[in-house]
Amino acid sequence: MLRKVCSILTLVLAACSMNAFAATDYPSGYTKCAKEGSVCNYSGTRTVAYGKQGTFVYASARTGGFVCSASLFPSISVGTPRYCSYNKTESSSSSSSSSSSSSSSSSSSSSSSGGSSMITIQENTTGFCGVDGTVDNNNSGYTGSGFANTDNASGKGVNWAVNGSSGSYTLRWRYANGSTSNRSGVLSVNGSTVSTRDFPGTGSWTSWTTSSVTLNLASGVKTLRLQANQSGGLGNIDYLEVTGPNVSAASCSGSSSSSSSSSSSSSSSSSSTSGGGMTGQVGYSTQNGGTTGGAGGPTVNASTGTQIHQALCGRASNSSPIIIRVSGTITVGNTSKVSGSCNTADGVIEIKDVSNVTLVGVGSSAIFDQIGVHVRNSSNIILQNLDIRNVKKSGSPTSNGGDAIGMETNVSNVWVDHCTLSATGGESDGFDAMIDMKAGTRYVTVSWSILRGSDRGGLVGSSDSDDQNNYITYHHNYYNNLKSRTPLLRFATAHSFNNYFNGISDTGMNPRIGGRIKAENNYFENAKDPIGTFYTNELGYWQVSGNFFASSVTWSTPGDENYPAGPNPVSTTSISIPYSYSLDSASNVKSIVLNGAGAGKM
Repeated sequence: MLRKVCSILTLVLAACSMNAFAATDYPSGYTKCAKEGSVCNYSGTRTVAYGKQGTFVYASARTGGFVCSASLFPSISVGTPRYCSYNKTESSSSSSSSSSSSSSSSSSSSSSSGGSSMITIQENTTGFCGVDGTVDNNNSGYTGSGFANTDNASGKGVNWAVNGSSGSYTLRWRYANGSTSNRSGVLSVNGSTVSTRDFPGTGSWTSWTTSSVTLNLASGVKTLRLQANQSGGLGNIDYLEVTGPNVSAASCSGSSSSSSSSSSSSSSSSSSTSGGGMTGQVGYSTQNGGTTGGAGGPTVNASTGTQIHQALCGRASNSSPIIIRVSGTITVGNTSKVSGSCNTADGVIEIKDVSNVTLVGVGSSAIFDQIGVHVRNSSNIILQNLDIRNVKKSGSPTSNGGDAIGMETNVSNVWVDHCTLSATGGESDGFDAMIDMKAGTRYVTVSWSILRGSDRGGLVGSSDSDDQNNYITYHHNYYNNLKSRTPLLRFATAHSFNNYFNGISDTGMNPRIGGRIKAENNYFENAKDPIGTFYTNELGYWQVSGNFFASSVTWSTPGDENYPAGPNPVSTTSISIPYSYSLDSASNVKSIVLNGAGAGKM
């Protein structure tokens, strides 16, 4: 009898160790896949339920391989632990629900007997081509991973792309508008205005409803843009549902990003050179109107920091285009405040309250010795071919809070290219980051640069409340002898491709608290924990493909506040890139980057 009781007890303990689900912990018709904090794996894109004991909320159009987390779903009042389960079939869309009955949407089409299909395009999936603003998740009731939140201004909008036969189409937006005004917008198809849509108030930002229009469209790829025609911007857009003949989500700009076997380019980028690697501007800095710096303006030469400030301040206005060519050594001692069409300061290169500026080094002569570059409340800035070294936040001299390059407070459209950012020590030696972005920094590309020798490569978002940064691209950079932050990413979306990482001693890419990074064809060696969420239980997400991990790469053991992606990284999200780019094979990235990255190699 005792032996039988022990056997039963053993079976019970085994079931508990396997995190067994109760039947009430997933809805009827759904398949259990993960306890909160674990990876939910399945094929394709499906609706996912989250909850327990007969109470659930749903997220539509989720691709398998994500971490089961409350941040992916509408709010729910039920105890923990909670569980994720997925619908056995991919079905059409309806709004999210907090009851035990499921609702679902999918980014793939489902045919009806009349020959029409219906798709639902969520943020950052195929067919979603970007928002003039951010993808947020701070208001409950949305489906998918969040909602498109445009900037509060006329002319700001959201873009999508669909394909299909000619015929009648119905477009339906699920939205919330917590203001008292009608946040109306103009709908255009392939650049031509076809309709004006009303998005009246819904009572709160957590109350969702729909607005729809039916119209006839031609066959082929159709680019759709909904653009605010009043100063408040649009309402928050949860998804776009499209019903039409043979409709499907299309890649943005008519083609998807290319792999190393075929080059893809746009007007803002060049194809691969014979030596490998992309030349020209590529990345999120090409979006939101693009980044041209001081193109079209006069060229001024400067050999001191004060002369740089004089060039900025001597313009007709703070937006007059200018190209400043720098040679010689810039120091704290030769950098003074200047007044005029600018807002400068002593001891730091201050690019503040200005726009349309290019700061470019001449040859290999532009050295910023112990002095940083600070970009604040500025837009359309190019920083190119600059060697910035040993900037300190403590000791003497100090400059720019210890950051080689710092961006903060309403900064947009910046291209940092062919720069060398270095330090000869870590935080205990008085140094901080190579490149930090915070307090509303968006649409930035960092390319062909070297980040070396510090504890910190850089961050996007300085705290867990700094959630207004977004859309950063890192490509063909050399991360060398750094402790961490390559980058640390809070909330924002980033794209990291064809970078070379060597000598990362603690942690690498660290998306957290909803931050998401697409990491493609990077080369890692002598690196610990290249990708994951670290030092917090507020998880981030990653999409990984084509990366090379040398045998010298090591991974820590998962645990509290430690979620390494490896040793066999799998994607936990899907990110749609709105610009064209070409990928070098990861096996070639090391030599390409070493030959081409850094100041003096333009």
